Amino acid sequence: MQQYSGLVKRRGLTEDELNAVTHLMELCYQHDQSWVRVNVGDLRHPAGLLCQSFLYYEDALLVGYLGVEGLGASVREVTGMVHPAYRRRGIFRQLLAAARLECEQQDIARLLLITEQGSESGKAFIASTGARLEMAEHEMILQQFQDHYVLDDRLLVRQAEDDDLEGYLQAVSTSFGETVERRRPLVTLFWHNPKFRFYLATFGEGEVSCREPVGCLRLDIHEAEGRIGIYSVGVIPAYRGRGYGRQMLESVLRDIPEREQKVITLDVETDNTPALQLYRSCGFRVARTYAYYALDLVPASTKV
Repeated sequence: MQQYSGLVKRRGLTEDELNAVTHLMELCYQHDQSWVRVNVGDLRHPAGLLCQSFLYYEDALLVGYLGVEGLGASVREVTGMVHPAYRRRGIFRQLLAAARLECEQQDIARLLLITEQGSESGKAFIASTGARLEMAEHEMILQQFQDHYVLDDRLLVRQAEDDDLEGYLQAVSTSFGETVERRRPLVTLFWHNPKFRFYLATFGEGEVSCREPVGCLRLDIHEAEGRIGIYSVGVIPAYRGRGYGRQMLESVLRDIPEREQKVITLDVETDNTPALQLYRSCGFRVARTYAYYALDLVPASTKV
């Protein structure tokens, strides 16, 4: 194994580097009792997401890590950590400066710095950068599925097929108040990847079916970790308040093979009260809460 000192930039990590990142995460958790939002499985198999790593070594020991992830024209998410014994030496500031420069050269306009809300060291560092709080999300884990057997037989919930792409795009963009073209790059990138399963709810099934999109969600399958993430749960505004979100979620949860042996997670913004109530009633519980702080950049194309 090569020996390093100082800052190293990587696109993709070796198995030794992945093991070192995992070990560093465990050390930080033992010291801080707060979790760094780095998914080592995603670093091993990024599935099309832009994943870039910045590592800092002292005498061949990994003492600092920062990861940049995202897809799109203007925003990247940033998480990171420093070994408890090597803090207050400016290591994370060097990592962030390197990541910031790299992102500006890629014409990225904004970073979202992520820290668990209970991490005093994380919040203190972010405060020193001038980043502003943009939102907070609960990470929820399914403890015991509470199936209410909600059923409107006019609604069909099924895994999306090839010819459902435009219907899914309509559902997800309308549900989240975005344009189809903004959502299209991410959805089309993942559409045929077996790690992802897209579900579409349509209304008016049967002999007089109009197959009108009502809602959608996506499963991210992490086989090696035994984990399944639920994302982009949305119902088109015109169909809200009818229980279709619950029917869609319960239907998908019922169909997950060996559900009891999987860790099933989802994220929800802390101020989204209706969604929180739905997820709690289905058996999800808050595991931890992450805060997202926005840091504006100066893209290279805008510099004089």
